Amino acid sequence: IASALQTTCSIEDASLDKNDFADEGAEVLGRTLVHNGNLRRLSLASNRIQDAGAKAIGEGLRRNHVLNELNLNSNEIGDPGGEALAQALQTNKTLKVLHIQLNKLGDLGCKALDRQSGTLEELDMKEKDSSLPDITCKGHEVCRLDNATVASASSDNTKIWQWPSGRCIHSVAGHSGSVRGACRPDAATPPGASADSRIKLWRPRSLQGH
Repeated sequence: IASALQTTCSIEDASLDKNDFADEGAEVLGRTLVHNGNLRRLSLASNRIQDAGAKAIGEGLRRNHVLNELNLNSNEIGDPGGEALAQALQTNKTLKVLHIQLNKLGDLGCKALDRQSGTLEELDMKEKDSSLPDITCKGHEVCRLDNATVASASSDNTKIWQWPSGRCIHSVAGHSGSVRGACRPDAATPPGASADSRIKLWRPRSLQGH
């Protein structure tokens, strides 16, 4: 794949999600970014990429001047990887969209990316408030309940997802309107806010609202 991206100049959009590249594959693709002069959009979601892979991609971004959009959602990138990508943004002025939700970023990585986001038109990542690790995805409010599950507001109900696989494990009906918000005041009762003007507290184990 990396060889094709280096030699095939007509490819502008590469979606390489769920290929289990891990850091080794990300390092190869990072080197590819140095030589590729035509790729505009690259998606590497759900590939088990960790900090070493993110650093390699960052090195490629430093010398790449054509990529506009990069999707790193649902990987395992922590603060060192986030800081490496932020450093790359100091010199790369062509990247406009960076998706890095559902990773392992903490305050340091989020703050580093936020400081260097001046040239980005869109930056999607975990919120900076570590006490309430919410994210927003396609207009739906999402909050992490623990290390293995995420709750999301949806158009019809509240959903519980396995994290980081993204598999929906529960769909909780209880509101008469679309659910517009979700947050986690404590580990036992994540509330959902709905267009029906009601806030419900859910017990994740029983999935009963009150």
